[in-house]
Amino acid sequence: MKAPIRTGVLLKGIAWGLLRIATSPLALRTALFFLLFLAVLLGLVFGVGFPTRLVWKLGLPLFFLSAALALRTLRNSQSVAVQGPQVYDKAKYHYDGDFPNGLPDRQASVHTGMFVGWLIEHDMIAKDFLEETQGFKERKISGAQVYEAWDGRLTSDILTSEGNQFASDYYGVDGDSEYLNDYEEVLAGGLPSLYHVADTWENYETIKRKIDERYEAWKKEQKSLE
Repeated sequence: MKAPIRTGVLLKGIAWGLLRIATSPLALRTALFFLLFLAVLLGLVFGVGFPTRLVWKLGLPLFFLSAALALRTLRNSQSVAVQGPQVYDKAKYHYDGDFPNGLPDRQASVHTGMFVGWLIEHDMIAKDFLEETQGFKERKISGAQVYEAWDGRLTSDILTSEGNQFASDYYGVDGDSEYLNDYEEVLAGGLPSLYHVADTWENYETIKRKIDERYEAWKKEQKSLE
């Protein structure tokens, strides 16, 4: 009885595998393109008298062409989905990493929050994200609080075009950040880590002056490149 059982399991496995292949995105797109090509051919046959025999000759080449188009469009759609907005920073990158014990998680938002505050004051926030910034210019909420309202993320879709250009060059990506170097030098001197910097307006004004210097130098550099 074991052989029939194993055969049955094998057949079920093969059937399930074929079903998954047949319903895969690549197979479905290939079928769609092939059906479109067939529809065009049939239109030519019945509409303008295109020779029927050529339909059969073109069937296989059109199938391979359909598969190639399906693969290309699938790769393009996956590429767009993977790319998404440029990520400058996320709070979780810090409190999930070498974050000092004993500090509240919100301290992982302070350094980025200071930069967010500067961006707000310079009107570099995209309009869809302005609601969360209400109160910052009046000093009712801090940049770190705004950053937390954005789920602790600073991404390209949040910023204006100029904001993205400056953030990309100064804040940086992939851990290479001139801003963080300035932040540590200006605010974290004598502290155990940059995460120990207090979220105060005095500290913000201090780092703001440094960012202003970098921004003015950056604008001059941009003009020289025009």
